[in-house]
Amino acid sequence: MKELDLRGLACPEPVVLTRRTLLEGERELRVLVDDRTAADNVERMARSLGGEVKTTSREAGFLLEIALSTRAEPGRPEEGTTFFLSAETVGRGEPELGRTLMKMLLNALADAPRPPARLLLMNSGVKLVVEGADSVPALQNLACLGTQILVCGTCLDYYGLRERMAVGTIGNMQEISEAMACASNTVTI
Repeated sequence: MKELDLRGLACPEPVVLTRRTLLEGERELRVLVDDRTAADNVERMARSLGGEVKTTSREAGFLLEIALSTRAEPGRPEEGTTFFLSAETVGRGEPELGRTLMKMLLNALADAPRPPARLLLMNSGVKLVVEGADSVPALQNLACLGTQILVCGTCLDYYGLRERMAVGTIGNMQEISEAMACASNTVTI
């Protein structure tokens, strides 16, 4: 079984290197990372490729043992609409109006007969998921309806909001770009 020691590498490098190794044909792989975020991101990516993952905490970080049940292949288009939100507002006009429109949009999506498959939040769009934001109840409704909410970890860190996140899953650029590439339909707001 091949082993990758990826301790000390910044996200998304552990995900990228692990994914590349799996796509090159490795069916069983041991991966060492040194923080929980990297472990979670690598685990999600491996599961998205059809892998089974066992994660063990160690003194020097985390050991992930990955076994692919089938040959890993890049994702095929997925059903449902993906919304890419790169701002906390809709449009470029008055910020207060833009925030009101965003809240209305999220509520409308939660009330739609077919909610979106996923929401991808980057840049100031990550401000929509923090405690106290008017948008959190609508996002929680969407999550309960099965919408995947993937939030850029780099963006959360830039704005100092990681600890205040109230809904969604922290992701990285690799996951977000793959979600856009695999979407059958993407709407950018």
